[in-house]
Amino acid sequence: MKQEMTVDSLFDLRGRNALVTGGSRGIGKAIAQVLLQAGAEVVITGRTQEALNVTQEEFFASFGKRIHTLSVDHAEWEKSEECVGKVAQLLKGNTVDILVNNAGGNLGKHLLEMLDDRSWSRTQALNLFAPMALTRAVTPAMKQKGWGRVLNIASYWGMFGAKKRATYVTSKGGLIGLTKALAVELGPFGITVNAIAPGAIKTKMTEANWRQPGSDHLPLPIGRWGEPEEIAGLALALVADTGSYITGQTICIDGGASAI
Repeated sequence: MKQEMTVDSLFDLRGRNALVTGGSRGIGKAIAQVLLQAGAEVVITGRTQEALNVTQEEFFASFGKRIHTLSVDHAEWEKSEECVGKVAQLLKGNTVDILVNNAGGNLGKHLLEMLDDRSWSRTQALNLFAPMALTRAVTPAMKQKGWGRVLNIASYWGMFGAKKRATYVTSKGGLIGLTKALAVELGPFGITVNAIAPGAIKTKMTEANWRQPGSDHLPLPIGRWGEPEEIAGLALALVADTGSYITGQTICIDGGASAI
């Protein structure tokens, strides 16, 4: 990066096109919003068009026609790769410069002997296969441009073991491994690949936990639940020119949980 560095230029995404999966709520929505604020044109995906429409309407007043939506169930991972052509249509023939693989979930909280094949397969499909397929689909165009950003939203639990979390831990641990492998493979083409590993963040997936009485205080150095917006700042830094020399990294945003 040889251009003069200013705060504005470091975070300027004007002329860039981004795809954020699972972007209708939570962490994905917060990331989509900050990318829009930085000037990018953004396509968000989600399972239900109704939820996507609500988010699009919310963003439209500030960002106008730079926000687009596409209904996709990424647990059917083959559809993830297929959706890239539809994304290009929404972007009027332009290709994806920034891919944020955020869609994810824990579809099977069971002990090993109670773990069914469908829960296992769908969790791996959603959290690992879909990010791989999407990255495979968008990187040829990134290579041609000599510039690209892939950001995977992993998890604190991808680094640690936990009871009843075999499906989730395995999928997110695999995503962290994929991040490292693709960083090595794609770096020579000007493409960075990084991951963020959120900890206790207030999302729909964790709602049953953070709404429990007495859950306001957590045994962490920061001592509280995090907000989706607290993920978005680092996400922007990693996909903008600020992150041009960062690749293959998984950075925890977990209130200090991984330091204990």
